Amino acid sequence: MTVGRGRLSQAWLVGLLALAVVGLQPPPAQALDRAIAKGDPAGCAYIHDPDEPMTLSRDGTLILPPVNIAWQLPDNPTWREDPFTSKAWRIRYQSLRYVHSLFNDWCATGDDAVLDRAEFLLRDWHQDNPIGAAAPYAWYDHPVSWRTVVLVRGAGLMPDQPWLHDAIELHASYLVDNYGGVGNHALNENLGLLAASCFIGRQDWIDTAERRINKLLERSVSPEGVSNEQAIAYQEYNYRLYTKARADLLACGRPEPALFSRVLLMPEMLAHATLPNGQYEMLGNTKRQTAVSFPGTHTVFTASQGAAGSPPPSTVAVYKAGFAFARTGWGETTPYNDEVMMTLRYGPGRAMHGHDDGGAVTLYGFGSRLLLDPGKNSWHNRTETWPVWVASRAAHNVVTVDGLAYRSSTTTYQSNSVSPQALHMQLSNSGYTGVTNVRSVLFSRLGGYVIVDDRLTADQPRTFRQLWHLNQDARPAVAASRVRTRSSRGNLEIRQLTGAHNTRVLTGSTDPLQGWLTYDYQTVIAAPVVEQIKVGTSARYLTLLVPFDDMPTVSTRVLQQWSDGYKVEVTVNGLTERIKVRGGTVIVNTVTDGT
Repeated sequence: MTVGRGRLSQAWLVGLLALAVVGLQPPPAQALDRAIAKGDPAGCAYIHDPDEPMTLSRDGTLILPPVNIAWQLPDNPTWREDPFTSKAWRIRYQSLRYVHSLFNDWCATGDDAVLDRAEFLLRDWHQDNPIGAAAPYAWYDHPVSWRTVVLVRGAGLMPDQPWLHDAIELHASYLVDNYGGVGNHALNENLGLLAASCFIGRQDWIDTAERRINKLLERSVSPEGVSNEQAIAYQEYNYRLYTKARADLLACGRPEPALFSRVLLMPEMLAHATLPNGQYEMLGNTKRQTAVSFPGTHTVFTASQGAAGSPPPSTVAVYKAGFAFARTGWGETTPYNDEVMMTLRYGPGRAMHGHDDGGAVTLYGFGSRLLLDPGKNSWHNRTETWPVWVASRAAHNVVTVDGLAYRSSTTTYQSNSVSPQALHMQLSNSGYTGVTNVRSVLFSRLGGYVIVDDRLTADQPRTFRQLWHLNQDARPAVAASRVRTRSSRGNLEIRQLTGAHNTRVLTGSTDPLQGWLTYDYQTVIAAPVVEQIKVGTSARYLTLLVPFDDMPTVSTRVLQQWSDGYKVEVTVNGLTERIKVRGGTVIVNTVTDGT
């Protein structure tokens, strides 16, 4: 290794430490002292962003997400091991990111046997997996990207291993020539290339990584700070990655991305997407997970359930990229966890980690998820049963049409109104051939209830199913035009205001597949879904959704109904509002004198 390479390695890694992702802590001082004695403090100073915790202990116990089951790594792996028949596990196995555990162990203890084991694993992988004759997923985009950073850190800790520099150059060259250019996979490719090229001093490759990061950011994050990957979990993940990209570029002597101001807006969307219970709403491929607090942003407030920080300036946020959020408050007059929150999806058709959820509503209130998106089942391909169903139209709170395949299509919002009383949006969707589908959604900011007006017409008689997916403990009771859940706390009333319909409840059905949730990787839980069924060439649903804790007092009057709207009076627990929605006009008046 040349002196220049060693110095550049230290500069890059130490610079990265100084610009590390907020909230990560440096190693103890004694670890740095040992590293300095070994020749390079940078490898110990480097902090691996723990977006996916994975561990390899010195006795060979390996735990990798998403399976998270302990497995004994062989003394001399073939690198073709597949103990859990899991593509996602194998991808992480090939990444070698778990070798960071051995690096950290050595930095903390100075035990050279641990570093020797790390060196053996890196060298053995390099020798056993030449391009063109490697184990499955060895040269897949994510493993290459992640493994490159491991190799660079290894070279910082073991500067007397010239084969490591050959491996780094091979990985960098591969990343230059095999660029996917899409989503977080591409961003990780750029981070791997930047780490390698900055380490070895290839300015042309640094130029390539910098140019790609800038172009990808422009394409992947909207001017309002919303990721194009259509899932809350990936909004957070991309925020972490772009923050890291900025740190790496600065550490490598390059300017921050030109549009980094968009990245700075991303936590605001995460704050709005955080439920009052401190978890993210499960939109797109998002499992049930605790929200992250990013210092200096409103996520500090929402992730702590109002215990720290300050809330966003508004209880409503509407993003052109296809997400709307509304809630009754930030805990000012109501216990924070009891606030009601609604989400609404629209925008481009399904892409990357999104679902066919255009027009779908979710609802939370009084400590419970009341109307749910299905979550994230796995990373497996889209031909397997559960990943296909979870992303499907039938798994969301929308209206489906029997006998027609749904084509992912843009859900356009035709009008958008925000007032002190309500958020109202009107959407149209053409995913079913021969069917027009208009959905109007109004959220009462004072009453915490929702009115959904679905209007569908078809070119021939069809069966329409309005779906409401409930949590697994809902125990819905059906009575005439009303459905009420009976959970121990946090419940929902679903009331049809006009028109005849048939109602049925399915829980854990396999034929058809319906009535399921998936809170975590490759798990499914039976949960009730309410189907409100109509048959004909058209269907109209005017639906009131009322979250409640104690039994609510609810009364309604339909004062007028038009083809493009309605006029109703709704009373919930003493608050009476008279609502007129017609086309793009929305008027909400509080009734105080009974007139």
